[in-house]
Amino acid sequence: MQGVNSRILDWLNAFEQAVPVDTWVHEDIRVWPIIRFKAAFGLFYRMVAEDAHVPGLVDTAARSAWLKRLASLPLRQARASWLDRIHAARGDGPYDVVFFNEEGRYSAVEDRCYDNYCDPLVRSLAERGFRSLRLDGSDRYCLPRYSPSRFVRAQLDVLAVAARFKRRTTFAPVAELEGFLEALGAPVTGLDLDPGPVLPLLRAQADYFKRVLRRSGARLGVVVCYYNLYGMAFDLACRELGIPSMDIQHGLQGAYHAAYGRWGRVPADGYELLPSLFWCWSTDEAAVIAEWAEAARGRHAALPGGNLLLSSWQDLDRPAREREREALVARAGDVRPWMLVTLSGLEPPAVLDELVAAIRSAGSQAFWWVRCHPGRPEQAEGIQARLAVDGVACADALLATRTPLYTLLGEVDGHLTGFSSTVIEAAALGVPSVMWQADGPELFPAQVLNGLATYAPGPSQAVAALRAWLAAPTGGTGRLDADLAAALDAVSAAIRGGV
Repeated sequence: MQGVNSRILDWLNAFEQAVPVDTWVHEDIRVWPIIRFKAAFGLFYRMVAEDAHVPGLVDTAARSAWLKRLASLPLRQARASWLDRIHAARGDGPYDVVFFNEEGRYSAVEDRCYDNYCDPLVRSLAERGFRSLRLDGSDRYCLPRYSPSRFVRAQLDVLAVAARFKRRTTFAPVAELEGFLEALGAPVTGLDLDPGPVLPLLRAQADYFKRVLRRSGARLGVVVCYYNLYGMAFDLACRELGIPSMDIQHGLQGAYHAAYGRWGRVPADGYELLPSLFWCWSTDEAAVIAEWAEAARGRHAALPGGNLLLSSWQDLDRPAREREREALVARAGDVRPWMLVTLSGLEPPAVLDELVAAIRSAGSQAFWWVRCHPGRPEQAEGIQARLAVDGVACADALLATRTPLYTLLGEVDGHLTGFSSTVIEAAALGVPSVMWQADGPELFPAQVLNGLATYAPGPSQAVAALRAWLAAPTGGTGRLDADLAAALDAVSAAIRGGV
């Protein structure tokens, strides 16, 4: 059965073959990346999630809640900056590298907030003598910070308000894509694919990042999740200043991710909204990027440097890791094996019903750690209440969601999911995964080939398959094939002007 992601990429690739989208320019920006992401992610949510709301590149769906949060943001940021002033990045420079992360994913290391994606690379570059400025674009304001940073979310959101009052244009050619997708049977009706309305904000944010980058003196920009509007603005700023930018892998990539795989048309000088470099967890992801990046004549390239957080996790604050393990043991008692369930936050109610029923049927023969997506931790209370109502004693969602993922993966025996990128990290630690979403085998071909991931239709069959697998393990290895030293050498060369 063909998965949703591959079907969407087939549609987009067909359009890329038929239309010279790499020449689509609006307000001096080649806008195909924006349109591609709007189409791919919009269709994915439409086809997978039973949810009327399709998130945009900037999530302002709940306008009243957004405005209320926005009104309080400057005061929250000022308060956080004052309370944690000892960890505020000082001065404008000189810096060698500027990091930007809007994702807001942290772990507790030495009782401080460790940026899961930036801090490991900040440390590695510091060991090579490079000085980094970290821009924290999250609105979580996690304190105290592990490494010095500058909070910038309030400034970016003020720009979002100002952009609402600027003249908005439309990009007429996007109607051709809408008609093309509709003719192929894609549920495109009602999706907003026009890049015009977001361009004023993209330009304002890019100009803001240019000011920061110029004052810092940085020779490399590093971003997490480049394909949201903040990330594309950061890449554009770097491109216009003539310095390379680099995206850090933070989850699933591969051939069926619209931001990383199967670009059908790429300009000879590359897209200004895409990073120059892609830091990948393994050669698998790097090879997918290399397939299409060759057309850009060196403007885009992949570096298989590895998952720095995963490789260093057990050595980061050993006392904290031990406390986390003790808390898990205290909650689960003597029940074994331990199973980790990772949710995407997009599961329809019927899927959650089936999952809870399957866990309940397992009784006390296993303990189930049900972990909500880090972007939707608020769902944990509802999941926990649901488990309690259904009389499921050997399961926990609250502690599972609070506990760092890599601590859980170091302790569990098996992993169950729809299509979480945790499949990759679990395999790297030798933990087998069963996926109940039909897209799974397409999204994680290396892990399936290596014998550490398989597919079973629906949560109930997946639960049974995982229990059977653990009763008769097949072995397999999912070690991430990467070369940290070579990747750091390439980054060092980029900083020194080698890209």
